[in-house]
Amino acid sequence: MNLEDFGAPLPSESPERKYASLHRTIEAGSATDRTWSDLVHCCLQLNKPDEAMKAAGFIDDPSLAERAQKLLIKQGAIRHQRTQPASGMTRSATIRSVQQNIQNDPIGENIADSFRFLFSEQMPLIVIFATLTFPLVVGLGGFLTQDSHAFVFPLIAMIPALSVVGLIGALARQILVDASRGLDDPPTIPALPTLFTSAGRFLVDSALLGAIFLAPGFAIMQVDAVSGWAVAGTLGLGVFLLPMAMAIRQVTDDFRALSPNVLFTAIVRCGMRYCAFAACFGLLFAPAGVSAYYSAGSAIYLQVSVVGPLMVAPMFIVARLLGVLLATHRKDLAPLIGEREQEAAPVAATRPTPAPAPRPQRASEPAPARLRGSLSSPT
Repeated sequence: MNLEDFGAPLPSESPERKYASLHRTIEAGSATDRTWSDLVHCCLQLNKPDEAMKAAGFIDDPSLAERAQKLLIKQGAIRHQRTQPASGMTRSATIRSVQQNIQNDPIGENIADSFRFLFSEQMPLIVIFATLTFPLVVGLGGFLTQDSHAFVFPLIAMIPALSVVGLIGALARQILVDASRGLDDPPTIPALPTLFTSAGRFLVDSALLGAIFLAPGFAIMQVDAVSGWAVAGTLGLGVFLLPMAMAIRQVTDDFRALSPNVLFTAIVRCGMRYCAFAACFGLLFAPAGVSAYYSAGSAIYLQVSVVGPLMVAPMFIVARLLGVLLATHRKDLAPLIGEREQEAAPVAATRPTPAPAPRPQRASEPAPARLRGSLSSPT
C-alpha cells in the first residue's frame, strides 16, 4: 500500500491546508473515523509521527484502524509494540492504554526524553537563536545608557531584555501545555498576537510566583543574624514548591496554584516523580541563580543578559518535564486543576455526542394516531 493511496488530499490542496482543515473539523466536533484516518496520513506527510499515532487511536472502524496501523508501521512511526494502537481500539481503551504507558515510563526515561527533546526538529535552532539574542541586548543597553545617568534610558534598555525573556517563556509555556496533552512534537511559532499575549502572561506569572516562593529566601539572606541553614532551608522549600505552582498556573486560568490545599495535594499525588523533577529543576537553574547572585547590583539589562543565556535550555527542559508530569498524573490531578479526564489528543476535541435514544413510551401514554388506527382496525 502506497502512502499516496491512503486518504491522499486533493491535488489542489497541500498537506498543510488539509491538516488545518482536519483540525478545524475536529475542533467543531464533527470528526469521523475517516477524518482521523486522513489526519494520520497528513501527520506522516508533515513528519508528525507522534500526533499520527494518537490520531490513529481514535479510529473505531476495524478496517480503517488496521490500514492506519499498517501505514504507521511502514513509515516507522511505531517504535514500541506497547504503544501500538490496536485494530478497532475504542477511544476509552486508547485513553487507558496511553495513560498506562506513560505511568510505566521510568523517571530517568522521562528526564532523558526531555533532554532529547532539545535536539528534535526545529528545537536546536530555537535554542541557539534565543541564546545568542541576549548578547545583543548587552550591546543595545550599553549604547542607550552610555554617558547618561537618567532613569528613562536604563528603563528603555531593559525592554528588549524582558521581551526576549517573555518570548522564550511563551514557547516554554506552549511546550508545557502540549506535553500535558500528550503531544511529543516541538511547538510551532504561533501568531504574533497569541505569542505576545503568552509572553506577557509568562512574565507576570514568573514575577508573581518568583516573589512568593523565592523572595523570602533572598530576603533573609541579607540578614546577618540568620544562619546559613535557615537560608538554605527557605530557598530549598521555595525551589521545591515553585515548579508545581508554575505548572498548575499554566494549565488553569486562575490562581488556585497558590492554594496550599491544591499545591500540597498535587505534590503528594505525584509522589517521587515530582521530587525527582523538582531536584532536576534546581540543578538546571543553579548556574543561573549563581550568576544572578554575583551580578546583583549591576544594571538590570546587564543582569538579564548574563543570566538569560543560562536559562534558555533549562526553561525548555523543565517545561517538557512538567508537561509530562501533568500528563502522567492527569487522572489524579483532574479534581484539583479542574480538567476532565481525556486522552492526550493533538487538539482538545471530542467526538460528536451521539443523539440520545428515544424515550420509551409509557403504558399510560396514548399511542400515536396512526398506531391507534391500526390497532382498532379489524384483522
